[in-house]
Amino acid sequence: MSMEDIEMAFLDKLLGKKQDTVSPQSSSGVQQTTSGASAVSSDASSEGASAYTLRAKRGQDGQVLLLVVAGRLDALSSPAFETECARYLAPGVQYCIMECQGLTYLSSAGLRSLMTLSMRLRSMNAALVFSGLNENVRGIFHSAGLLKMFPVYVSVEKAVRSIRKG
Repeated sequence: MSMEDIEMAFLDKLLGKKQDTVSPQSSSGVQQTTSGASAVSSDASSEGASAYTLRAKRGQDGQVLLLVVAGRLDALSSPAFETECARYLAPGVQYCIMECQGLTYLSSAGLRSLMTLSMRLRSMNAALVFSGLNENVRGIFHSAGLLKMFPVYVSVEKAVRSIRKG
């Protein structure tokens, strides 16, 4: 069993046994979902941008969206990242957990993309929370004042527990 399989099994347990793997909305605006344990994964490097991956999962109630980002968010990758994140947003989402443990680089353009995502979520009456910030990314969040603006949790598990408590 690969590390990704272990992580997905853990997320299945955490978000609910019957959750949906989230696919981006089609150009018609209809979001497609399939039940199962695998996550959607996109790699911006195939589009010629800096390398990042984004996986998405939604809890069984549809209220919690988990976005797992890894790699680099910089001036080259941020436009594709923003577009991709927007396609995962759907009515009924109340919380978006951005898991950043694998995020290795975050530029000012990447920060702008995260703020854009936050504004889109706010317009849907939803909240953005972060988990798994490594030391480098946490330092950038601190310098930019984002640690005061967003809830930040050590792990996805702690973020979900806090959300579920209300």
